Amino acid sequence: MIDSELKLEFTIRSCPVDDQVKYALAYLEGELIIKIDGQVFFHEPDILLVELGLELNKWLVKVTTTGKVTSMEYFTMDYDEVAGAILTLEPVGSKRYLIHSIWQKFTCSKPLNEQELVMAATAFIKELNVELGRRDLMKLVNTLSQTA
Repeated sequence: MIDSELKLEFTIRSCPVDDQVKYALAYLEGELIIKIDGQVFFHEPDILLVELGLELNKWLVKVTTTGKVTSMEYFTMDYDEVAGAILTLEPVGSKRYLIHSIWQKFTCSKPLNEQELVMAATAFIKELNVELGRRDLMKLVNTLSQTA
């Protein structure tokens, strides 16, 4: 049963070049839009997409291997942690989460079910892997695939 429609959309804006490839996690940036029921909840034009993908992947592994409701907080190396998490999934009961962001466009008071979050995070990671492969950044694809 899906209560809300959650989508994570992205566009890669800059890729690592030359020596930056060694530190691709810090140089691959793009635009991220999170939509809930068609409404833009989050929009950031310059976010570290692979870093977010890794964090989502860690959460997915915990949720799918333990079967337990697990919180997630995404902090980025590009932003001061004192201000708070860029993205938070906060458990609020059995298999339900509230989503928060310091950059959110509106407060989503309706809990999202875990199945919807898992589907959206999995789709984001798969699509990111495809884009990385198209750009000959297979090392990053392998990094994202290791914890899946």
